[in-house]
Amino acid sequence: MNWDNLPDDLVRYILFFRKLLMCNHPAATKIQSVWNCYRIRVLIGRFHMLRYLKDFKKWNPTINEFLKRSRL
Repeated sequence: MNWDNLPDDLVRYILFFRKLLMCNHPAATKIQSVWNCYRIRVLIGRFHMLRYLKDFKKWNPTINEFLKRSRL
């Protein structure tokens, strides 16, 4: 069976169990939490640098909007 032909629900179910098996190790959990903290700190820093630009303020009125739209 081809992976691309599987239904989305089944793919999500498989990936969920894969995540449980692979990420139960405390080191993996710690790395993921540190990465998320670093990512959020970098994005908040970018928001504070760019918030005075008129176009930036128009598209990202709050920091929550900016965090939802941005990727790192």
